[in-house]
Amino acid sequence: MGAGLTPAGRRRREAVRLQAAELFEQKIKPLEVARRLRVSRKSAYEWQQLWRDGGREALASRGPRLLIFLGAILEDTTVQERQLFLTQMPAPARLLWHTLGTRLYKRTTTRVRRSATAIPRA
Repeated sequence: MGAGLTPAGRRRREAVRLQAAELFEQKIKPLEVARRLRVSRKSAYEWQQLWRDGGREALASRGPRLLIFLGAILEDTTVQERQLFLTQMPAPARLLWHTLGTRLYKRTTTRVRRSATAIPRA
């Protein structure tokens, strides 16, 4: 998911995935894509499946936006709804939310809300 990468690192990773999409469009096999782009075979096969299912957009970076979106959903739930929602999530996603998502959401909303109060109202 790119957790822990800098914005520049995420952009580089996305660029490699988009190069893979171009190669898949040229009917290049995943093993050759992995060799050319110096990525694991597993990544190349996963990217090919994503590309088949959703095209180039499926390989575009989602970045932390999904965690921020999840935070927005959870913010408007009751404690019981939140508990039910989180227990339905796969364990790796729940771990990602608890370790990174909560901090990222808090930092982002604090920054956005602070800047919104600085805007003069008409």
